[in-house]
Amino acid sequence: MAGTKRSRQEARRRERMARRALQAASRTPAARWDRLFGAGVRFAYLQLQGRSDADVVAHLARGRMQDGRRVLRAFMDASGFDEEVSAVVRGWAALQPTLVERLELRGERAVLVRDLMTWEELVLHAAEPEALLAFEEVRYGVAVVLPTPDGPVLGGEVRGVAPDASRTDVLRVAANLCRRHPKVGQRAHPDIVAKMLAREHDAFVGLFGASHVLLGPDGLVEALQQLALAMPREAVDGFVPASAMGVDANPEEVGLIHDVRYGLVLQPGLRGFLEGIEAGNAITADGWLKDRTVGPPVLDLAEALFPGRLDALLTEALGEDVVWSRDRDALVARHKAPWVRPYPHLTPIPEEVAEAWNGDVPADGLGMNRLLGLEAD
Repeated sequence: MAGTKRSRQEARRRERMARRALQAASRTPAARWDRLFGAGVRFAYLQLQGRSDADVVAHLARGRMQDGRRVLRAFMDASGFDEEVSAVVRGWAALQPTLVERLELRGERAVLVRDLMTWEELVLHAAEPEALLAFEEVRYGVAVVLPTPDGPVLGGEVRGVAPDASRTDVLRVAANLCRRHPKVGQRAHPDIVAKMLAREHDAFVGLFGASHVLLGPDGLVEALQQLALAMPREAVDGFVPASAMGVDANPEEVGLIHDVRYGLVLQPGLRGFLEGIEAGNAITADGWLKDRTVGPPVLDLAEALFPGRLDALLTEALGEDVVWSRDRDALVARHKAPWVRPYPHLTPIPEEVAEAWNGDVPADGLGMNRLLGLEAD
């Protein structure tokens, strides 16, 4: 009996040690990712001189090394990754070049950049300082960013944007990249996203008679099936039958909301929240505001149904003068950071990028060659 107990303790000890080792490894960017895949990037550039970066990345996904092996397969063979990491690497077959803006150098092997296709800030790591040399000379660059479990890692060197290229030129190519590479994310001009979400909203209201509906137990699957038929074919959220979405019968009552910024929102406990607001319960308003899993559409709905009631309750709960229509964005940024930007399935191009887009399609389909100074005079 004592031996069995010791065996269990030893097994738990080994498990804790393995977990700590894994956590420690994840805190340090894996140099081998950049070293191995960076070699493929350099080989691709040597083989494709004068071609666009889209051609280079296509080669990384589908091209072959000098020994005949596919670039990605050669990398996988050399890595020895487990299945979980290998699944991440297989996603690289869809990689496209990213335009980035240097914000701050952080030592020899890291740099803070803004991805101009998503407008997100991220710290890029590289195995060798040479990979980041371009950032000492240029503000903008083209890079392949590898989404590794250790964080974003630079795949090869950065190609600096031509010195005579303006910021508008760079953003215009970023907009073209967003539009032409749906695997990066289905992107469109914000006006297009707004119009399509409005059509979705009309279909939802036409089916349920309002912008929200309360569904009893076991009612969600049927409602989604009806919604899939009612939505326009080109709807933003690409509705499919609930069975294909993996939706199970709901054991408790849930609410469905369609918001013109966020699309379809599923919200358990919606009835209780609305009843709490109607009854003047400040604890209800404060609790739902501070619960990050609850989206702003829920509070927008409460304001629409009970005008002014939410303002009074939030003012009481937070101890400050609150007008939801005026303070909405500030409150969302403070209490609901994951919901600051709307995320319908058709993602809008960042406003700064969309404004630079003038509708002209560059000759090479991307404008990357001219941007990098690779076109002949």
